[in-house]
Amino acid sequence: MSDIYRVKGSLTDVYTSSSKDLPAGLGDTYFDKGTKKRYRFCQNKGATSWTIGVPIAPFLTGTLVGECSFTAATQMLIKEGGTDVTAVVGIALGTVATTEYGWVQEGGICTSVVTDGNVDAEEGLYVADNGIVSIPVTEPTHVGRFGVAATPDSGGAGGIICSAWLDNCFWSKIH
Repeated sequence: MSDIYRVKGSLTDVYTSSSKDLPAGLGDTYFDKGTKKRYRFCQNKGATSWTIGVPIAPFLTGTLVGECSFTAATQMLIKEGGTDVTAVVGIALGTVATTEYGWVQEGGICTSVVTDGNVDAEEGLYVADNGIVSIPVTEPTHVGRFGVAATPDSGGAGGIICSAWLDNCFWSKIH
């Protein structure tokens, strides 16, 4: 796991385990100096495909940084106050099937975050019941909060979408 300085292909490209030229190692990060966004290369270890804008979590029984899941039963949970919430690694940038590899965004402004339809601007974001819900930023506990809504959500073709500042994703402190 390390920082890489140039990405082969696109951040929305998907790779199979048989791909000979993976663009990065599992768990590697890429920081785009121009946009001030940080990305992490992950593998989908869950039973559900990721789609653009959904929150991705560490794989419950994973042993490596970069092993992730969108399947509720195999996501790592952490405590937010007295409530179990999903530890969010980042937001999916493409559709990634089980065992495939792809990039997730873990820092900076993300313009496609799928929500539950009840998010207002400047609210903290966390995942409960496999969907993004919001809490006021002034709440005293923020362990599970992975970002702050930059805009209120609005209906869209892919679901309810908002822009968010991703500033507290689970592995974002690991480089």
